[in-house]
Amino acid sequence: MNLNRYISYKTPLLLMLISLLLSITLPAECMASSWLGVLSRSTHDPDSAKLKMLRDQFKKRAYPDDPTAILFQILEWEKKHGSLEGLGHINNDLGVYYQSKEQYSLALKYLMEGYRFFQEAGSIKGQAYSLSDIANTFFAQGFYEMASHDYQKQLKMFISAKDTHGTALAMNNIGLTFQAREQPDSALVWFNRALKVRKTMSDPYLIAHSKIYIGQAYISLKDYARAEEVTREALFVMNNKKKHDRYDSTLVCAALFNLGVAAESSGKIEVATRSYEASYAQYEKCRSKRGMLLASMRLAKFLHNAGAYEKAEKYMNISLKLGKKINLIEEYYESVQLKCQWLINASHNDSLAYYNEELRSATDTLINSFKSNRTEEVRSALDALQIEYQTNKTIEKASNRLRILIIISISAFVALILIYLLYRYEKRSERHFRELSNSTFEGIIIHLNGRILMANQSFRNLLGITEAELNTKRISDCFPEDDLTRLSLVFNEKTEGEFQTSLLCTGDPVQVEILNRPMQFKGRTVNITAIRDITRLKKVVQENILLRTAVEQNAVVVVMTDVAGVITYVNQKFTQISGYTSDEAIGQKPAILKSGRHNETFYKNLWRTISGGEPWKGEFLNRRKNGELYWENALITPVKNSDNQITQYIAIKEDITLQKQTETELQRRKNMYRELVRQLPQTAVLLYDRSKKYILTEGPLLSEMGFQTMSLEGKFSGFPIHSEEDNRTITDMMNKSFEGHHPMAEITFANRLCQIQAVPVIEPNQEITLGMLVIRDISEERESQRMLIDSESQLRDLNATKDKFFSILAHDLKNPFNIILGYADILSHDYDELSDTIKKEYIGQIEIGAQSAFRLLNNLLEWARSQTGSLQFDPQPIDINIPITNSLQVIAPQAQAKGIKFETSQQGNSWVFADLNMVRTVIRNLLTNAIKFSYPGSIVALTTEILEPGHPDLADNATTNYLKVTVEDHGTGIITSDLAKLFKTGEKVKTEGTANEAGTGLGLILCHEFITRNNGRIWATSRQGEGSQFMFILPTTQVNS
Repeated sequence: MNLNRYISYKTPLLLMLISLLLSITLPAECMASSWLGVLSRSTHDPDSAKLKMLRDQFKKRAYPDDPTAILFQILEWEKKHGSLEGLGHINNDLGVYYQSKEQYSLALKYLMEGYRFFQEAGSIKGQAYSLSDIANTFFAQGFYEMASHDYQKQLKMFISAKDTHGTALAMNNIGLTFQAREQPDSALVWFNRALKVRKTMSDPYLIAHSKIYIGQAYISLKDYARAEEVTREALFVMNNKKKHDRYDSTLVCAALFNLGVAAESSGKIEVATRSYEASYAQYEKCRSKRGMLLASMRLAKFLHNAGAYEKAEKYMNISLKLGKKINLIEEYYESVQLKCQWLINASHNDSLAYYNEELRSATDTLINSFKSNRTEEVRSALDALQIEYQTNKTIEKASNRLRILIIISISAFVALILIYLLYRYEKRSERHFRELSNSTFEGIIIHLNGRILMANQSFRNLLGITEAELNTKRISDCFPEDDLTRLSLVFNEKTEGEFQTSLLCTGDPVQVEILNRPMQFKGRTVNITAIRDITRLKKVVQENILLRTAVEQNAVVVVMTDVAGVITYVNQKFTQISGYTSDEAIGQKPAILKSGRHNETFYKNLWRTISGGEPWKGEFLNRRKNGELYWENALITPVKNSDNQITQYIAIKEDITLQKQTETELQRRKNMYRELVRQLPQTAVLLYDRSKKYILTEGPLLSEMGFQTMSLEGKFSGFPIHSEEDNRTITDMMNKSFEGHHPMAEITFANRLCQIQAVPVIEPNQEITLGMLVIRDISEERESQRMLIDSESQLRDLNATKDKFFSILAHDLKNPFNIILGYADILSHDYDELSDTIKKEYIGQIEIGAQSAFRLLNNLLEWARSQTGSLQFDPQPIDINIPITNSLQVIAPQAQAKGIKFETSQQGNSWVFADLNMVRTVIRNLLTNAIKFSYPGSIVALTTEILEPGHPDLADNATTNYLKVTVEDHGTGIITSDLAKLFKTGEKVKTEGTANEAGTGLGLILCHEFITRNNGRIWATSRQGEGSQFMFILPTTQVNS
């Protein structure tokens, strides 16, 4: 056992201690009064003079250490002169004494004898309290099922005797058995029942007792806040009591201990310390060495964990001393183990050897004690069962003799009367019986040995036959063959019976309920059977069951309240969503779910609506039992009776937390896409659906053309400030896009020549659900074309750039938008039908699409800036390790996802003369491509080396050193014919990665442009199926371009 196990291991022990104190104390308090009663009755007997002198001692509760001699003298006197009830008391007192000494076999022997005498005396209360002591003995030995059985019997006796105090006591005891069996939920139910009974007694101290039990149950349920609350309420009442008996003091000890456990578990260190110390002080005041031991052990462990080592050692030494002194082997073992652990942590090795030896000795003693204790427990249980069996047989014989005597006497008297009246009233009784039976709605028959002697009109109506037809039938003709065996057992034995079956009628069988009783009819014992048609009742019951099942298993939350707003019913979904069980919710108000985010006006409007007879619909931000916030969409409807008066309210609520989160996330991503498109120079992107309604419009070109950015969203095709001809052209292009075409046109907007292309957005199933208009201002481009008309090569490059740009927008940008819009559309339309798992998966796909779009647009922006010359170029001496380290950190998650490792190697100087941002972009793109095309679990190598003039990789006219950077992967490789196309704008080389990653080829074009801009060179080598090497060189000092 370790230190942490001590808490959970000892808490049941403390519960057992409390239950023993509570259940044993009450009979013990009655002990003195029963002895005094015996003494007062015995004053006329000469032998009682020596007993009378003990009366004053008993009044003062000053019992001798061993009162058995006196008890046996009183027992002998009761046998000669006393009553059965007196014998019950004295045997019970002997049993309680042996129980306190843990001599359970002797205790059960005398307690069973006492119970038998109370039975013979007819004393219900005596039997009940005797059963309590018997059950306490079983409980003390760990036989919780047997104890629970006797507590249940005791409860029935107290209820029949209308003994409120005893009823509450029995309920508490039943709760303790559940607590001991680690069923705190059931225990809490019984403790609350006892509390409810005690509240009717108007005794605040008894109520406080019950609340202490309830606090212990809440601790077992780990509901420490409630445990602390009810325990403080109980302590407040108990502390205001002027005088405490031993029973009250023990309860206060337990309450303080419970308060310490609750505070410690809630992290309230100071409160826990004060509570534990007060518990120990109270146990010490009560002189309860066992309680002092448990409290000191708990306090030592707690203080040790809190870092208060000196105080912890103090209570450790106390627990060691007490455990050894009162010979509690198990507790002493725990104390020694606690001390050893403390010595190890404190590095006090000088004392550790002694306590290790003590621990071994305690372990051997504990094992031997456990074996002997289990043997004693089994023997005690067998003795108890044998005593109970013999007692029951003796009582049964006596009861049978008495019963026979009574029956003979009554029978003789009744027989004389019946002989006189039988003939006179037989005919009249039969006539009255017929009249009475015919006036009832139920069918009634009298039958014997399967033959129908008499039947009323209702029975004949049920069968649909006449009286003449009934005379030809037997009982077996009226019921299904499958039920005849069951019926014959009741009819032949002439016993009472109640069951359901079918009645075979002239039409369809009728569902009936049968009640059979034996009766005397014309000198014979016959069966009289009442038959009721329950067809309609069963239908109603079945419908109610079906309705309740539908409500209980409904996918939405159902809550019912009375007109005052007190919850009367919740279904399973309520518990699943809120965390409150039906037992916890029923009797409370829905305010238990309040989050504090809605103001009082909100709730006043709600109540004004529903109390006025109108339904209310809206959304709540509520709080679960565990403190989490969640959104609900609710419809609250008043239910009215036939007088149009509201009798209750029904709330149908749906958890829309995930929907709210999705809406927030979609809006966030939509804002992000807008921001990305805003960065595209002289461009506008308009996304539209099949109805040609714009659902997303963004881009700086829109404002330059005279539009507000989002003014077109929600409107249909065309631009309202331009000519009808232009609008028809745009509409026609949009229509053609849904046919799979990519129409393009040039239109002048606000003196700007713009190129418009309609691009279909194709779903994975080849369905076109969206289209995209890409509008680009080409005024400057055309001007440049006119200025550079003589430069065919530059014009070809420009056209290639344009094609590449449109290709990326038309094809590569559609994939992330397909993902985003497709899953968003599913969530929007099918949200209620989707499971939470599917919803989370779809939201994850939306995030993947957004990340893909972001990376693509980021490369597009850098590439576009490089093409337009707007990219800042600032070459200067830089350490190549800076962009390498930065890039490795950025792409580390991507590499980890594929299990790829990096190896870096540096030879010589690492300084180059270049633009830092451009070099960082190149290294990041090359490493990203290496990961994309590498096999999972492989290695990507990055090396640097200095090349001097004359090296084969340098130009012949090179006059300065260059740094060569090589990125090598072990992946799919590149076919030879594609190597020459990698860095050319007009060429298309697209290959999927080893995990089907998509690419555009734009990254390598950027790398080529950036390296060339910095007076360097980039090239690649590859072997298909083995891997590729991408290399670039940069000058180490400034060179003239």
